[in-house]
Amino acid sequence: MESEQRDRIADVMGRLTEVALRDADPDSWTAAHKSLKDMSKAERGDAAWCRKTACMTVSLLLQFQRLHQQAAQDPAPGDVAPSLDEELAAAEAKARELLERVGAR
Repeated sequence: MESEQRDRIADVMGRLTEVALRDADPDSWTAAHKSLKDMSKAERGDAAWCRKTACMTVSLLLQFQRLHQQAAQDPAPGDVAPSLDEELAAAEAKARELLERVGAR
């Protein structure tokens, strides 16, 4: 993943964090500070919608965080991951070295 893309993901994460904090604030929900028994049917539905929206925003933020972590682990552009054959050859060389060290033939 390109550096510019990682930066854009980080930027979106910052903005999503602000939205998640705002959406998750119970004082901003419909019928805030009312008990369920004192809410009308419409208020209960709107309050539930507010909670669901907050959950969806947090879920989206978590997905962006996973994407950002994955991008941080990806090799940089130009870096080439070793092929399976190269990894196998390296493992065999290491095994030969260990066998020589312990005196096995």
